[in-house]
Amino acid sequence: MFNMPDSFKEKNEDYITVPALKAFMRKNNNIKGRLGVDRKTLIDNVLKYAESSPEAEEEVINWIDNAVKEGIKDVYIKTIDQMESGNPMPNLNDIEKRVSPLLDRVSRKNLCGNRYDDVLKLVKFEVSGDERYCSFFFAKMVYIYDGDSLKARQYPIFVDLYPEQGIIVGRAKPKKNMFVYSDAKYDKDGNFDKGSALSLDTESEIMEALKFVTNHLRIETKGAAFVNDDYKEKMYNLLNKYTTTPKVISEMISENSSKIDDIIKTIGQEICKVDIDSDLEQDVYNVIEKYLSITYPDKRIFTAGRPAYPLRVAATDEEESKVDQRSAKEEPLQSKAVFFDNKKMIQKNKKCDSIFFMFRIINSEDKFFKVRFIVKRDYCLIKFTEHTEEADIQNVLFLFNGS
Repeated sequence: MFNMPDSFKEKNEDYITVPALKAFMRKNNNIKGRLGVDRKTLIDNVLKYAESSPEAEEEVINWIDNAVKEGIKDVYIKTIDQMESGNPMPNLNDIEKRVSPLLDRVSRKNLCGNRYDDVLKLVKFEVSGDERYCSFFFAKMVYIYDGDSLKARQYPIFVDLYPEQGIIVGRAKPKKNMFVYSDAKYDKDGNFDKGSALSLDTESEIMEALKFVTNHLRIETKGAAFVNDDYKEKMYNLLNKYTTTPKVISEMISENSSKIDDIIKTIGQEICKVDIDSDLEQDVYNVIEKYLSITYPDKRIFTAGRPAYPLRVAATDEEESKVDQRSAKEEPLQSKAVFFDNKKMIQKNKKCDSIFFMFRIINSEDKFFKVRFIVKRDYCLIKFTEHTEEADIQNVLFLFNGS
């Protein structure tokens, strides 16, 4: 009898969400039950369907794998060093051949249906439908302490490898109070001794899975000295791409260009008595664009037709001057004065330390989700802070990598 692991059932874990359950049921008319019921009932109805036939069970198990992979995730991007490894990047067929022997060791090639301990186990490998990347599914057992009780839970970790883009990506659900499964410590009263137990964190678990894949495929990743600036430039490219001056603002500037040029001449020749250079021109035009933008009544001009818009930007220039810009609520940063106050410095340096974006949900006009980009040593961390579907996660990854 098939049963979904407690790790995925529990509401507070939020691996399987109500929208995901309803979407799966809508696509499959053979699943009995109403959609307007509580989460537990929805799960029970899906599990009943899984018991109806071996084919239904396989369908449900594969759906669980995909549903658990998406959602709230910390995503770590590392760049593959093809020169350092001395080996050409393996293609998807070669990767599958190397991985197949490892999968012979598991009883079932899915997250469900295997026995786990505190050792990371590879349980599934698949190539994406468009053959742009391949995915490794891992899991292990961990302890989660909620302050009252210690629970043994399955912890899934995923690695995607993109041969053409030269990147490898690890992801997992961010977790606090996570401990080694075989190392539960108790005090004299029988209570869990949090201070003595070996703790785990999301970063260490993702890095372990990434190391498993790179070691097995005999590939290397680039160090911080080679990729830190590259990731910061990629973030700037995203910022620059999605903060172009709206057409209506450009037209207003163009209509008043002669007046603006007169202002530049007055400042340079009459007030400051300095040569008119590109810096002065840029400063004046930046001020004009600033006030036209922050006073324009319809803020949708900064989001309409754009896949994303920034909420917050942090950057550092060559002189270690720091910028941390943020907008209130979820309004576009480009409509705020703070964006223009430091625009010149960011454009000159062409690097960002971190960015908080709103990305548009694919095939949606007005629905967005939050994504945060942060450069950390030799990787870029992308935090999906709310439930995000796989297609949207992949879209963000390809946009970040410039694909």
